[in-house]
Amino acid sequence: MTPSRLPAVLAAYNWAPNTDRYRKLSQFVDAFFTKFPIFQNPPFHPKWKEVSLSAPLAGWQRFPASQLWLDQHGIQPVARDRFEEFLRQAPAGCKSAIGSEKEALFKQFQAWEAEKTQGRKRKVQAQVPVRPAKPEKKDRWKD
Repeated sequence: MTPSRLPAVLAAYNWAPNTDRYRKLSQFVDAFFTKFPIFQNPPFHPKWKEVSLSAPLAGWQRFPASQLWLDQHGIQPVARDRFEEFLRQAPAGCKSAIGSEKEALFKQFQAWEAEKTQGRKRKVQAQVPVRPAKPEKKDRWKD
C-alpha cells in the first residue's frame, strides 16, 4: 500500500467487560456510530463518505460493543468480494477497468452502498413512533 492508501483505524483498549471503562467505551460507540451518517454529509469533509465502520482489518479484533451495534443495525462490511461480483455483472466497460480505474470504481461502489444503507436507516427511523413533547410547565408565580 502506498502511504496515501493506508487505512485509518480508530483503536481502543480492550477493557474487561463489566467495568466502568468498558461501559463508557460502549456508550461512545453507540453515540458515534448512531450519529456517524451526519459526518458523511456537508459541511463535513467529503473523505468521511469513504469511511466504513464495518470494514474488516486483517489481524485486528473489533470491540464487542461495536460488532453488536453493527449486527443490531444490519450493517455488513463492503467486501471486496461483493465488489468483484459487481464488476463481473457490470457492463463491459467496467470489466476492463484496471488499477486506478478499478480503485475509483470501488470508491463509487462504497459510496453507493453507503447511500443505500442510509436510505434503509431513514426508512426504519421513519417507522419509529415519536413521543409528543411534554407540555411546558406554567410558572405559578406569574399572573
